Amino acid sequence: PGGCDEYIPIFLHEKRIPREQLKEWTGKLTGLRSEGEKITLKLVKLEDLWLEGARDAKALAAYALYEGLKRSGKL
Repeated sequence: PGGCDEYIPIFLHEKRIPREQLKEWTGKLTGLRSEGEKITLKLVKLEDLWLEGARDAKALAAYALYEGLKRSGKL
């Protein structure tokens, strides 16, 4: 019963970031306060994403696609 026609584009961009820059980004607040948005950036190791993003279907889908493409040698 039911269905969904939602389309979610998924992109990959890999870039090395210095540790100091990562420390600056950790905990950074973003979002439009005027619209009630409060978004806090949380950086996690890629291998821990499945655990940290367990309630985020888009993150899990992107991670599964990434892992599958890596395993198949397409990345």
